[in-house]
Amino acid sequence: MNPTDMLNPVSTAVSTAFKGAESFIELLKKWRQYRISDIATLRMLYLELDGYMEVLELLELKYFRGPKANAGTITKLLSGVQLPVTGLILANEEEYGVFRKMMKRGMLDTKKHRNRRRDYENVLQALSFIYSKTHALKTIAETEDRVLVKEIKLRERVENIVESITMVMKVLVTFREVNIIARRWHID
Repeated sequence: MNPTDMLNPVSTAVSTAFKGAESFIELLKKWRQYRISDIATLRMLYLELDGYMEVLELLELKYFRGPKANAGTITKLLSGVQLPVTGLILANEEEYGVFRKMMKRGMLDTKKHRNRRRDYENVLQALSFIYSKTHALKTIAETEDRVLVKEIKLRERVENIVESITMVMKVLVTFREVNIIARRWHID
């Protein structure tokens, strides 16, 4: 296990459980084959996003805002972020249990959940934003170009992703089975 694997134990567990899945399509097939329960999936999503929040909180430190920010360190931190559970939920059909549950609980009042330049109708749109923006951020960070990393307004991008994760997490903890393991956004 390398040090970046420790950043996201969920992705490590998922990839270990599905050894031999050569591609995302293969992973999706194996997920369906093993019939992972909705509760386990929701909990893994919570853990996956919670681990990602830890990395994003590091990127919000003053160290990464200054001119001496090391693009290599940013790249290493982001390379450890994997979102396999997020991708699996978004890739499944509407009749898939977790997809339906997230859709039902995740309808958002757009007046309450305005996210700067985006209005989400449901939490799955926020999840989709997290997934696609993370991929883009990782791709940019892999260039290790300090000027480019500064130019993309890393801080603003991180804040947008954090806001979206917060929306998703607030919905996830409404599921009792997730709330009991939640350390953030816990509902009493």
